[in-house]
This record gives sequence, C-alpha cells and structure tokens, in this order.
Amino acid sequence: MGALEIALYFGTPAVLIVIGLIVGTYNERRHYRSINRREEEFRSLLIHSGETLPEGFEAAEVKLVSGGTVIAEDRFKALLASIRNIFGGHMRSYESLLDRGRREAVLRMKAAARNDGFSVIVNTRFETARIAQGIEILAYGTAAKQR
Repeated sequence: MGALEIALYFGTPAVLIVIGLIVGTYNERRHYRSINRREEEFRSLLIHSGETLPEGFEAAEVKLVSGGTVIAEDRFKALLASIRNIFGGHMRSYESLLDRGRREAVLRMKAAARNDGFSVIVNTRFETARIAQGIEILAYGTAAKQR
C-alpha cells in the first residue's frame, strides 16, 4: 500500500468527520438562536408543571395542548457517544440534543395554546422516545383561558 492509498484510506474518514462536526455545530447553533428568539416571543404565556391553576386564575375554558418534535442526532455525536459507551460515563454529547428537543417541544405546545387564545398551561408533562437516528419529544399540558 502506497502513501497516497494510506492517506486516502485514513484521510477520507477524518475529513468526513471534521465536515460533520462543522456542519453539525453550525446547525445546532442556528437552532439555538431560533429557540432563544421564540422563547422571548412566548415569555408571557405561563407554563407550570403543577396540577392546579395559579391562585386567582379563574378558567373560562380548558383544553389539552401538545407540541412535539423529532431531533436527529448528527453522526459526530453518535461517534462520541459510542466511544463513551465503551468506557462508560456521562454522555455529554447528547445533552444539547435533549435540551433542544425539550425546548422546541415546549415552544410548539405554547404556539398551539396561543393560537387558540389560551394564556396559561398547567400540568405540563414530557414523553421521550428514541426513534431511528434521533429522539422524539412530546410536551403536553392543560391550557386555560382567563374568565
């Protein structure tokens, strides 16, 4: 095996991993910017994990609202996670994936509530499932309108 063949054999996967890291990091940062902007937009819509409405809030109407998302893992994070899985320990590479998924699901739930004129969401819950090469997160709760 010549030097060129060795360079191609080992260099091609290395280049692809670096490209994956760059593109994945760019997409993740872009998604976080979008999430931060929309969280500011929905800041006035109250969300609560408790089972009761805030004190003094009298509901005129209630409805189940939900928001879901599927976030694909990038191959670089999958590679890091598989290496970490061999040795054991904390999988930091998936934390941002879960964080973005939860925040995106909450934003979609808030958008559904706001579209129907609701001002508060209580009894908020999450469901998470691993599908194919990513995760699905569903946020749901009871939305209420002020009387």
